[in-house]
Amino acid sequence: MGLGAMIMMQMRDPLDPEEDAVASDKMSNVDLLEAQLSNALDKEDYGEAAKLRDRLIQMRMDNTLGVLEGNSRFYRAFAKGDYRAMDDVWQDDNDFVSCAHPGMPLASGRDSVMSSWRDILANPPDIRIETPKVVMYGPNTACVTCEEHLLSGSNASMGPTAVGLATNIFVKSEQDGVWRIAHHHAGPIIPKKMRIEHNA
Repeated sequence: MGLGAMIMMQMRDPLDPEEDAVASDKMSNVDLLEAQLSNALDKEDYGEAAKLRDRLIQMRMDNTLGVLEGNSRFYRAFAKGDYRAMDDVWQDDNDFVSCAHPGMPLASGRDSVMSSWRDILANPPDIRIETPKVVMYGPNTACVTCEEHLLSGSNASMGPTAVGLATNIFVKSEQDGVWRIAHHHAGPIIPKKMRIEHNA
């Protein structure tokens, strides 16, 4: 639903309570606040607009923190080799999830994805993440990019033995509001230190 349609929804004549509840359920809280903010600005009600703006900022901050927590749960499960925790961080929809591990074909569907993790988590790497960045694509979808640093036990102090770049797509669950991963894609990159030395 576009912003114009949402604004018109806000300006329409009131519906009966049941019909109004169904209509508002179709709009996310963020979309609703954005429509109300636009409406307040159109009416030049700047005091109300400032309050709505602050609520939107807080809601977006809460969403970003929720996504980062979901990303942390994913990598904790990865590092600990915890299959049950890994199973919990993935979306439930079998047709909606996919995963591309380095050098492996795409795993599509929840069963295939979790089967791929069962094999990897049997012997988990020592993994650390760096530079996570969140981009929100609407109120219920987000993308996290980060570097995956794989360490070798005896040489951990020497830095990573391999570095990958990961893209993790998260979707907010309608049931419990928890951000869960729907897609993970990782591939090798040249470590930053080597890039700097190469360009020097």
